[in-house]
Amino acid sequence: MNHDEQNFSNKFISLKIFGRYCRNSEKMFYAHGEDGLIEELPERTPLLPTAPIDPNGFRDSRPPAWRRYIQVQMKVPRVQTITGILLGLLLLAMILMLVAEAIREAREPDPFLVQYSTSPQPFTGLIYMQSKDFQQAWMEGEGLVAYRKNLEKMLVENGVVPNKRSPSSLLQKFQKGDVDIQGLQDCALIVEHMKKALGGCIDTALLPDHCLPDTPNLCNASYPYRTFNGSCNNVRHPDWGMTSTAFRRLVRPQYADGASSPRISAAGVELPNARLLSNELYTHHSRPRCNCTVLTLYFGLFLDHDIIRISSKTGHKGAPISCCHPDIIENPSLLHPECMAIGIPQDDPFFGPLGVRCMDFVRSTPTPGECPGEREQMNIVTSFLDASGVYGSLYAKNNFLRSFKDGQMRVCWMNDTEMLPQAHHLSYQCGFPQRDQFCFKAGDMRANEQVELTALHTVWMREHNQVAMRLHSINPQWNDEKLFQESRRIVIAKLQHIAFNEFLPLLLGPEILKQHHLDIDPQKGFRGYEPEKDPSIFNVFGAAAFRVGHSLIESMLDLIGPDYTSQRQIPLHTAFLNPHIFYEKGIDLLLRGLVREKAATVDSYISDEVRNRLFQPHNGHYGMDLAAIGIQRGRDHGLPGYSRWRKYCNLTEVNSWEDLFKVMDSEHVQRLRKVYDSVEDIDLVPAALSENHLPSAMVGPVHACLIAKQFHHIRYGDRFWFETKDQLAELYKSSMARLLCDNSDRIEEIQKWALRSISKENPVVKCDKIPEVNLKIWKNHRTFRSYCHDHLWKDKKSTIHCCVN
Repeated sequence: MNHDEQNFSNKFISLKIFGRYCRNSEKMFYAHGEDGLIEELPERTPLLPTAPIDPNGFRDSRPPAWRRYIQVQMKVPRVQTITGILLGLLLLAMILMLVAEAIREAREPDPFLVQYSTSPQPFTGLIYMQSKDFQQAWMEGEGLVAYRKNLEKMLVENGVVPNKRSPSSLLQKFQKGDVDIQGLQDCALIVEHMKKALGGCIDTALLPDHCLPDTPNLCNASYPYRTFNGSCNNVRHPDWGMTSTAFRRLVRPQYADGASSPRISAAGVELPNARLLSNELYTHHSRPRCNCTVLTLYFGLFLDHDIIRISSKTGHKGAPISCCHPDIIENPSLLHPECMAIGIPQDDPFFGPLGVRCMDFVRSTPTPGECPGEREQMNIVTSFLDASGVYGSLYAKNNFLRSFKDGQMRVCWMNDTEMLPQAHHLSYQCGFPQRDQFCFKAGDMRANEQVELTALHTVWMREHNQVAMRLHSINPQWNDEKLFQESRRIVIAKLQHIAFNEFLPLLLGPEILKQHHLDIDPQKGFRGYEPEKDPSIFNVFGAAAFRVGHSLIESMLDLIGPDYTSQRQIPLHTAFLNPHIFYEKGIDLLLRGLVREKAATVDSYISDEVRNRLFQPHNGHYGMDLAAIGIQRGRDHGLPGYSRWRKYCNLTEVNSWEDLFKVMDSEHVQRLRKVYDSVEDIDLVPAALSENHLPSAMVGPVHACLIAKQFHHIRYGDRFWFETKDQLAELYKSSMARLLCDNSDRIEEIQKWALRSISKENPVVKCDKIPEVNLKIWKNHRTFRSYCHDHLWKDKKSTIHCCVN
């Protein structure tokens, strides 16, 4: 079976053949071949006529695209003769025969990718035809959306919102999207209601245009560089891996009502309170420190931010939503439907004495997914390892980060060193403007979350400018665009190589890398790009599996001086949104601390600095609980329990408490048994953190399975992956140690493997002993060809100067 046939079958072909496949007014384009020829695909037409639709069931406010769709449907004639009926049945039989033959010829299914048809939960069917019930359910859904919008406006007008400087407000600001996705949100809520009313997923062919992602219809496959929003990486599926698209599912979501309500226990009651679980499960150290540095944690966080950003639902005009406001406590009718507030027990050891009884939690932004009507969530950055933390995930954002001179990124010079541009007008409280200590502007707004993360963003920005400067001296005839794009491509390649050559081997171990074809071997080479691989992020990876780094967090930041002694230790919570250390101490003290200090290990302990004080204001007394938020986020996303993921990964199943003793220490089993009534109820994250580690790995088998699966798709589903170019083989020399040597202020020595702690096998060496990439092989006398597409066009008048927004 070819890729189109398999994709078609995955979309429930046996049902969709009866309905209208897509709107006639649309045309689909794609480019192929080295010459970039653009071909037009033929318009799709209905395979069988459908019954006329009564237009009286729709209001005049229906979107124009929807009305056009109804009018077209009304012009479809009925099959009125016996001959017509027989021809129709014959056509149907032929189609079914073709489908059956295609299925027989299909390759063996991926054992790790469970399709809906093989899910343990029966698929309830696809709503593929218009009816009065369909129309009624749509209008009821529109009414619910209108009610929510009125409620949101009223809440904002009456000040029932979080305080601007509250931890909740800060968290929601970081989770706010960069583009307007209101139409997708509204449609997701409408089709959720429709699934509850009609009992099945809604065929996307029946939805108006604004309910579908804004997928590009034009791709130039010969253009040599990535788009910033990830579109057109796959020319047959331009939206794969693109910003603001739905996460993918490995298994069916588990919602209590089959559509959106959070998972409940096997006994049919609410699952244990997330804060209670945080207190009971995440407060005990169980393993010694790992043989990795703190840099492992922050490089992992940098990667996480590169490929995952989950947006939360916002209120009127983008205002944050309060779930715990005093007015809501007095009048529960004011509670926003997207709230999943975390109650705090009265005897809570930290929040109890402070009188805090409620923690805000707003659900992730819904979007139509693989089964419209079952809630899906959205990833608002690209799924590719494309250094979006440096360059941004939108073309417009990248314009604000570039100098448009010699391929360079914008910088601010402070104390004779390059710093990220200052951000004078952030949407959240950050830094100390009264001291001229502003936070910084980078490709990802989360660069200011932690000062060590800011340091890494600075290092990668400097690396880009170093590469651009060297390329300019090698190829003085190259213009700004050519210098920028080639430098960007090299920086992305270095990021990919370090991730797969240094980070993943430490996290997953060599055996898992080989099993999933993730090992980097310059001698063996790369087996190549696979166009049928969808690199989009799996929901379980973004909402749970890659949160494994939370257990590596240290409570104190260690600033290490030139003599490699500790100059100062700082509580972690004081470094949230606080660039003061950067301005006063510079970058080197932070970088030395990252590579000299050992990190915690992956286990069921999470530091109180993020369990009690996440985003605590500088003059505040408490913050939020990262561990509780992680558990609640998994439930919000409909992730099945731990036992289901053991089954998915083809591991020994866990069906009883006794089975758990085989996969984790008894103390972990006893703590889980204390808080959960059934093994089926156990949430994925706390159980996966408790698993015994695999040999030579930092994680247990479930984490290893899900993380390896995702990075396999990221590597083989990326048309621009660095190993696909012979010229880029030189980049196998790149390393984190070399990166830090080249882009620190005055660091002159470092261990060869910067993510691993110092040892006899990994001694400290002088920077000039560490291999570096030879950029002279990029010498090229050809001039840069100009490409003119909307997504590549630059307004030459919008020159941006340093430190000016």
